[in-house]
Amino acid sequence: MKAGSQNSFLNTRLSLFSLPLCLMLGFIAFSQEGNRPKSVDEGKASVTSRTIIKKVYINSPPAPRKPAFNWVVIRPEVDDAVVKINNEAVAKSAEGDFRKELPVNKKYSVTIAAGSDYDAYQTSFTLSAKQPVILDVPLKYKFGSMKIVTAEDALEGAKILVDGKAQKVRIDKASSAIILDKVEPGARLVSFDHPEYVLYERNAQIVADKEYAWSFAPERPFVDLDIQTDADTAIYVDNEPKGVTTSDGKLKRSDIKIGQHEVRLVKNGYEEYKRAFNFEFRKPVKVNETLVPKRPSTDFHDEFEVVDASCWTMATGSTKNAPGRLRALDAPPLCCGRRAAACRAFGGSLRR
Repeated sequence: MKAGSQNSFLNTRLSLFSLPLCLMLGFIAFSQEGNRPKSVDEGKASVTSRTIIKKVYINSPPAPRKPAFNWVVIRPEVDDAVVKINNEAVAKSAEGDFRKELPVNKKYSVTIAAGSDYDAYQTSFTLSAKQPVILDVPLKYKFGSMKIVTAEDALEGAKILVDGKAQKVRIDKASSAIILDKVEPGARLVSFDHPEYVLYERNAQIVADKEYAWSFAPERPFVDLDIQTDADTAIYVDNEPKGVTTSDGKLKRSDIKIGQHEVRLVKNGYEEYKRAFNFEFRKPVKVNETLVPKRPSTDFHDEFEVVDASCWTMATGSTKNAPGRLRALDAPPLCCGRRAAACRAFGGSLRR
């Protein structure tokens, strides 16, 4: 048996032998594809001052309406702030700030509160007749915020978790970012979970009244397949066509899912190449295989004797069909050619 036939024979036996194993590997591949790869602490991170949209106050306080009085104007950066001067609440003015005309040369205390999410603000001063007191107050936020900058296609459908708990987010498409406005300070594990992308995690140190920015380019959970073989070879992955090799025998695909897959190389007139590969994240699979031409059916070895055509003349008599053969009944022995003597010695029982 020559090399080509032997390889074909071995491949056939191995394929039959490994059939139950292939079925088992198919289940393993399904399980692996169900578990996306995880990327930890990738991308860039920074901590900056929290982004606040500052209010713009146009109108300055007018001149005092009473002698020996002046204005106290308070401008907190939180809309629902409660302002008190000497423990008396001050109403919000038409200009959107909190203002009150008070006697000069007196000491005043101011407290500003904005619910449980902000630290209360306190200060005191003596009001002068020379100029009003105008306070722009940035209340300190008790929580941190987070800005996750990623690909625009990954914004919709993403779920953000902090320490395993889903978070309420808002999307800023202008900056391709997902915003978390309220994150507990401290060491936190932040997860970016999108079903079409790799699972991303970040160990973040969240600081109160600061913004933690995390940027990364999301990757889909696919593996590259690089083929180098004969030209015009059809490539299949799990019986799904993936294209035909170029004139230099190359083909590259970047859409193979993670897990176990069968790769087949098929070309007319050549033995089919087939093998199972384990596709792992960021580990390209390379197939470099030269196909083996098929052996023609007339390509036999040279140990056959020259055929004597007269030995194959159909004898006169009845015939009988048997599984896989046609038998001639009551036919005379076919004893001819180089084996005629041996044939007669066995009573004409030597068959062709």
